[in-house]
Amino acid sequence: MGFSLSWVAVRGKTPAAVHSELGLAPTGAREDVAESPLVSAALPNGWTLVLANRTERFVDEALLRRLSTGCELVACSVEDHVMVSRASGWADGRQTWSVDHDGSDGPPGVEIEGSPPAALESIRQHLDESQKSSDGEVDFLYEAPVDLAKSVTGFRHDDDVPRGGTFEVLRETARRPFWRRLVGR
Repeated sequence: MGFSLSWVAVRGKTPAAVHSELGLAPTGAREDVAESPLVSAALPNGWTLVLANRTERFVDEALLRRLSTGCELVACSVEDHVMVSRASGWADGRQTWSVDHDGSDGPPGVEIEGSPPAALESIRQHLDESQKSSDGEVDFLYEAPVDLAKSVTGFRHDDDVPRGGTFEVLRETARRPFWRRLVGR
């Protein structure tokens, strides 16, 4: 089945401020694997992570613009079943870079906007080499946005759990409009 999720990592705001701005609150429950619809973790390098399972909640540009005001933010989304991945960087209310991969049709590749972190060059080189040496059955470039997001924040959705060993389960504090709940935003 694969992963279907989106996450944001914010540096420069407290976890309480991030949760409040997203209309979320801790439930007190913890889990080793991020299986609940909404979870959070404090990453070792000062980022606050909020992950939403089975939704593209954190791809909404208006939300990312608002949340990144006064801080730095990295957003990432993955849809394994259609081989689509995306990562973007934001600072002070504006998007500074994005790297997208859509392997659902056509030849694999990545679309780049803005000025992504320098790590992208070595990530692409490694994945291009893997792609060339494979039989063509695996789309290695799908990993580029996800690897880039990890290079900045230290988090990857399918790696080990963050510092502290658990994720904190969150709940919504404010009702979102029906249509946003329906489409997962």
